[in-house]
Amino acid sequence: MAQSGKDKRENYKDDVEIFFVDTNPFLDEYFNPGGKTYDWKGVLPRAQYISNLLKDVDLALKQSRAKWKFVVGHHPIKSAGENGNTKELEKQLLPILEAWKGIKRKWDPKELKLFYDGQGFMSVSINNAKGCITGCFGQLKPKLDIAFYDVDGKVLHKWSKSK
Repeated sequence: MAQSGKDKRENYKDDVEIFFVDTNPFLDEYFNPGGKTYDWKGVLPRAQYISNLLKDVDLALKQSRAKWKFVVGHHPIKSAGENGNTKELEKQLLPILEAWKGIKRKWDPKELKLFYDGQGFMSVSINNAKGCITGCFGQLKPKLDIAFYDVDGKVLHKWSKSK
């Protein structure tokens, strides 16, 4: 007998879960009269759509048992780039991301590890690595490796973390 996704999920603890959030409806500029026109079918009424989306993200994060949780959207919440922080996401989405884990901390621009004003891509790799902190006797510890590249594939920055 096949198990449902929920049943399977209860049998093990996921290492990684990625949540994709539609960030476009949050931006006020997309709804200004005389601005660009988008097809908002399924999004209007906007306030209700955003409210439901925030509730769904909050619930999904609370129900997730993954060690690593990534929330991905098109617009950055915090950015050192030309457009800066996305105020609407800071106000509406960030509190949920902070609250589900109980972390409340202001972003310090001095924490910026990489600023690259060009095209590129990133790779994310999550592996189980032996955790030598516990004596190297085979206990597996998930390890996250992120690399940022320019368009030619040159590594601009690498970052790793174990959990």
